[in-house]
Amino acid sequence: MPAGLPFDAAGFGIEDPSDVAWVNRRLTAHPLAAFTDPLVLTGAWEEITRRTYIRCEGFQIAHGEPLISRLERDPRWRTQRWECGHSPQITAPQRVVEAVVALRE
Repeated sequence: MPAGLPFDAAGFGIEDPSDVAWVNRRLTAHPLAAFTDPLVLTGAWEEITRRTYIRCEGFQIAHGEPLISRLERDPRWRTQRWECGHSPQITAPQRVVEAVVALRE
C-alpha cells in the first residue's frame, strides 16, 4: 500500500485504531532536504562486517524491491522480508526486539 501525502498512520500500514490515533498525533512534516541534499560518505560503512536489511513488504516504495533484490544476491548481507507495513516497531514490537537481539549472534 503506497503511503500518500501527507503521510498518515494508514499509509505506514498501521491499522489498530488506538495505534493510528497515537501515530497520527505525532507525525510532523518531513524536511524535503532529506531527499535533495547530497550525502557525503567516507567509505567507513564498508568495514561493517555484519549487515542486515529487513524489507517491510506492505510498504510500497520505488527503491524497495530493487534494493532488497540486489542485497539478497550479495553474500555480505543478511536479508529478511516481513509481511508488514513500514512501522513494525508499532505493529509487531516483539518481532523487532527479536530481530535486534539476533544481530548479536
